Amino acid sequence: MAPSVRIFMVSLRTRKVIKDAVCGVKRVLSDKPVDIVFLKFGDSARLVHVRRWINNHINENPILEKVNAALEIALDEAGIDMPFDTYNLNVKIQDEKPDQVMQNNDQDSHQVDSN
Repeated sequence: MAPSVRIFMVSLRTRKVIKDAVCGVKRVLSDKPVDIVFLKFGDSARLVHVRRWINNHINENPILEKVNAALEIALDEAGIDMPFDTYNLNVKIQDEKPDQVMQNNDQDSHQVDSN
């Protein structure tokens, strides 16, 4: 299984950072190409698939872990963001205004339990 990476931009610089990171992983065959294939537009990123060659499929999982770690470090060091899904949570409070809720919470936190 080849790693998939979510990034903001699939520029030539990004491709080079990915390729160099993958080629630097021990047991990735250096005489074979590293393919970086743009798959699709995601909600907040572009999804790319990184294909690389290894000498034995039995080693796939440990090598995949090393490739993923190398990709994360290289993209971070290059300042290339890997976005994550984010969600906004809106809470509707009935019969109270936000200022009143904050005051009530402050009062509750200062009360001492007499039990």
